Amino acid sequence: MLLTAAAVTAVAVQSCSDREGSDPVRVPIVFQSSIVESRGAAALTTDGMTDFGLYAAYSSQGGFDASEAVFSNIVNGKFVESGGKWAGRTDYYWPVSGSLSFVAYAPYSEQSGGIEGLTLPDASAGTGFPVFAYTPATQGTALSQMPDLCLSTPLLDRTQPLNGEAEVPLEFHHVLTGVSFYGQYTVNYVNDSFDQDYAVKLHSITLSGLIGTKWVRATQAAPYFEWQPDGSLPRTASYTLTRDGEQVAMDAIGTSRQLLNPANGRLFLLPQTTAGAQLTISYGVYLKSTDALLATFTTAAVTLPSIEWEAGEQLDFQLGLTLKLNTDQLEIAPDCATAAPELYNWLQTR
Repeated sequence: MLLTAAAVTAVAVQSCSDREGSDPVRVPIVFQSSIVESRGAAALTTDGMTDFGLYAAYSSQGGFDASEAVFSNIVNGKFVESGGKWAGRTDYYWPVSGSLSFVAYAPYSEQSGGIEGLTLPDASAGTGFPVFAYTPATQGTALSQMPDLCLSTPLLDRTQPLNGEAEVPLEFHHVLTGVSFYGQYTVNYVNDSFDQDYAVKLHSITLSGLIGTKWVRATQAAPYFEWQPDGSLPRTASYTLTRDGEQVAMDAIGTSRQLLNPANGRLFLLPQTTAGAQLTISYGVYLKSTDALLATFTTAAVTLPSIEWEAGEQLDFQLGLTLKLNTDQLEIAPDCATAAPELYNWLQTR
């Protein structure tokens, strides 16, 4: 039941007719534009935030009870910033008696699948806080443009304000893990004389053996959200970040530890433990004078150490490639004189 104008008017008339016999003043639900800081997890500021979706549960007596509360009074109401406040795209009003409890998420999605892989809570799913299921895209544009999903701390047992304007604060938290890749490469040569000038282009980075789907819901204590525990689903997902055509410039052949790419994109992936997950890198070696592809290489899979990817955390992975040349003339396979590439200098920074 949405708390629309008609519904709230009916509740209001029923609640006040015994006292006055007149229609009450309808008070819209409005949220503060400032977002409260949090000690429990990284909070989302309003910078760059344009909208959020809201769910609300009504209690006639007050006193939130997760075993009884059903978040079906407001279902995915869209709120946008207006005049320094966050107001509903459709007007929502306070009931004249009882209380409301709120949970919100950002960015807004009109329906399940509007954000690829995000399934919105089912209003008929039962009691307790709303549950959001998420299955990130595994490749292509949808992977590299995955949103940084956020969930709010629940606001419990809020009642109609007495001053006429409701300015209820909402506190949002990042619920995914941000993962970025950086890299360098070294070229090792057998002799000291080189005539060719080479370039390296990263083709793809693949993470495999990760949990591919989870659900998350708000909680009443820090860190204010709960992900489905690790191990409850098979580790079957592989994420491939494609970066075809992003060339590494080399001033001179033989210069070692050149930057592979300053930032190969940030992925927002599910929080989990990475034990058993693996990483592979595909890249090409090109003749700079003609931009001709001479050879493509894929590293052997490297097993990631057991790392806890926490919700709201931002991780940087430093990757290293060693390109071994037996001659300064890199030729196209099958008679290519280049040894298999190796990963080195694996480093994770938080």
